[in-house]
Amino acid sequence: MAQPPRHGAGGRSGDGWPRPPGAGGEAYRADGPKPRGSDDDQQRRDFKKLLSEIRLAEPTPDLFDTTAEKIARALRPSAQHGPNKRSQVRRFYDELLRFRMRLPEAHGPPDGPDAAFHNALPFIRMLNARAAYAAERKSEGGTLVSREFTDFLRRLLEEVKDRRTLANACTLFEAVIGFMPPDRG
Repeated sequence: MAQPPRHGAGGRSGDGWPRPPGAGGEAYRADGPKPRGSDDDQQRRDFKKLLSEIRLAEPTPDLFDTTAEKIARALRPSAQHGPNKRSQVRRFYDELLRFRMRLPEAHGPPDGPDAAFHNALPFIRMLNARAAYAAERKSEGGTLVSREFTDFLRRLLEEVKDRRTLANACTLFEAVIGFMPPDRG
C-alpha cells in the first residue's frame, strides 16, 4: 500500500494526514490563514473595551441605547440554540430587580449612606457566583450562559455602589434584554 506524501508544512503533518486549521503549519505562514482564535481574541478585546465604558454613576446618553444594543449583540448574536438565551439572561435580571424592589425606601439623598443597601450589597454581588455556576453548568445546547455574559454581569455589579447605581444597573440590564433576539426553539 502506498504511503501518503510527506510534507513539512503547508497544512500537513509529518505522517501525511491533514492538520486541522490552526494546528500548525499553515497557521503561521505569512500568506496562510490567521491562527485560529485571533478573531475571537479581537472580539473579546472589543467586548472588554465596550464593558469598560459602562459608568452607572454618570451614564452617558448612549448607555441605555447604543451601548446596550452592542452588548446584546455580543451576548446573543442570533436566536439559535446556545448560551445566553433571553429567558436565561432574564432570570439574572429578575433577581437583580428583586433586590432593588426589596430595599425599603431610604431616608435622605438617594446616593447617600444607607445601611439597608450596604447590607444587601454582598448578596447582590453574589449574582456573580450564580452566573459562574451557570457558565459551568451544561445543558443540551452547551452552557447556560457564556463567559461574555459573566464578564458583563461582573462589570455591571462592580459599578453598583448605591441605590442610584443599582437603579441604573437594572435599567441597563433591561435595555440589553430588550435588544436581544427572542428565543427560538
